[in-house]
Amino acid sequence: MDYTLSNSYDTDPGTGNRMHEDSKAVPTAVSDLDMNSLIWSSMEIVKAAGLPGIQFDKVNPASYRLLLKALRSNALVSGLDTGAANAAVLDFAPPVDALVDNMVLWFKAKATSTGRATLNVSSLGVKDILDSAHNQLQGGEIVANGTCQVVWKASLNSFVLVGCTGSPVQAAQGSRIKGLTGNTVGAGFTTATFSAAEVLMRNPTTGNSRVALNVGPVVCNINTAGPAANGRDQVAAFGSNSWVHFWFITDGTAVATLASASATAPTLPTGFAAQAYIGAVRLGVGTLANVRFYGATTTYNTSQQTLLNGQAAAMTAVNVAAFAPPNALAFSLMVRDFVGTPASGTGIFDLTQSIGPTATDIMFRAGFGGTQSNVVNATTGGWTFLVPNIAQQYFYSVASGNSQPVSTSHHINSYKNPNGGE
Repeated sequence: MDYTLSNSYDTDPGTGNRMHEDSKAVPTAVSDLDMNSLIWSSMEIVKAAGLPGIQFDKVNPASYRLLLKALRSNALVSGLDTGAANAAVLDFAPPVDALVDNMVLWFKAKATSTGRATLNVSSLGVKDILDSAHNQLQGGEIVANGTCQVVWKASLNSFVLVGCTGSPVQAAQGSRIKGLTGNTVGAGFTTATFSAAEVLMRNPTTGNSRVALNVGPVVCNINTAGPAANGRDQVAAFGSNSWVHFWFITDGTAVATLASASATAPTLPTGFAAQAYIGAVRLGVGTLANVRFYGATTTYNTSQQTLLNGQAAAMTAVNVAAFAPPNALAFSLMVRDFVGTPASGTGIFDLTQSIGPTATDIMFRAGFGGTQSNVVNATTGGWTFLVPNIAQQYFYSVASGNSQPVSTSHHINSYKNPNGGE
């Protein structure tokens, strides 16, 4: 930039910038524009800090410390949140022209965050507020009337929450379970037994967390009315053909389990405050499905058929609501394809199978072909792959290149729970 607008200036040899030079025999000029730019810029800082102007008086230090007070007040980068819970809004006068990498802002929060939160500064757009690990906020990190500090990270296109007064800590990134094992084989499939190497349980209200090591085995009985530790979180029995969600819970000392119809907000027994999600199991008529837990994966003892002899030539939905819980991250699908017998003699067969989480997003496509006689049908082996769980369904199609009858059958072997484990 040029440091003077005067038409009488010197040029700095190092930077090439125009500058005032008073050591010359004939000093270069400082123009009225230069002086007004300096004075007005200084007064904008004072004005933005909300400080009244004071006439200069050399015996009154307050009259020439306005700029210092403005900088110390932090009011230049502080604002009042006028938005709603999880959607903070900040306006500055004059407005912030652009978000600059590593820009630090402060604001007084209007409401306590309950989950993912955003911030819109000077109508520059809604941006996520992330925690210090660059994850979405979980709730409780921002407290109503608390003073929050955020820093803009251009590489993330997000603000990062440095801290908020009144919040005990930044909430842990959900709960987490390491080394989880479990099964539902005991007591006529009405109990679930769990063990874990490490369980991080979180209080959803305060954000405080507790870590327990070498937990279990702990047995949860779905026939125990509740809210009760190692039982249900409700008085009534769970409905048939539903999903039961299991949790680790703690009262600060002991670790217990809890069965709930909720995957997000179980009703904890008296004295228990922190929780960690384990996973879900399908409940039939009074009994749980025969499954085993390994980390985030729940595996069926017997694979569950989702499709028998499907023949759709166009991408067609298959509902898996009875085989994968609504909050499952993904499920393992085993696929077997069949080509029917030719009308007579020996034929060349050509089959293409497509699978995807949506009708347009095909993540798996395979084909096979060869020669077959009219005595033996052609059958593929079982292909197994992981399908993202989107609305508890997936899409498939199967087609023959030579007009032979083709079909496909699918089974779910396992599904992945959002418990932070592997």
